[in-house]
Amino acid sequence: FMQNEISDENPSFYFAVERYVEEYSGNADERNFEEAKRIYDRYVNQEPGGEEQVNVTKKAFIDVKIKLDGIANLIELKEQVDVSGGDSEAMLPCVPVTLFDACLEEIVTIMENDSFPRFKSNSAVYKEYLSSDRSIEGTTDIFDDDDPPPAPPSLKDAALLYSYDG
Repeated sequence: FMQNEISDENPSFYFAVERYVEEYSGNADERNFEEAKRIYDRYVNQEPGGEEQVNVTKKAFIDVKIKLDGIANLIELKEQVDVSGGDSEAMLPCVPVTLFDACLEEIVTIMENDSFPRFKSNSAVYKEYLSSDRSIEGTTDIFDDDDPPPAPPSLKDAALLYSYDG
């Protein structure tokens, strides 16, 4: 559904940030910088050539860019200290898992106010979901088997349905 609506980058961004938060909560190392940079480059960067740019405000974009640039500078400084034989452990850069919160809030608002209402009115999968026993054949990770949610599904569940609907 979202590919047909040309907005499949929104649930993709949502899940990328969710995975980032799960993976790096409490872990600070250069891998979380690399993953944050990958998410930024793919979804948030507003320069031409972004793979799946999400529609966030300039303020949200600049906020993430400034923080990532600052961390990149710390990583470079850490590498210079390492080369000179100094102790750089205290300089380990930490990318907060909240880095994308403002962007994510904007995208969730777009999905709640635009994509999700269109999905509910135009999606065959959503209509099948409502008329069935609240399960969709071929999906395994949308709901707990024993406790399906009431209609309508949550935004997270809808995002999974967006991805499923052809």
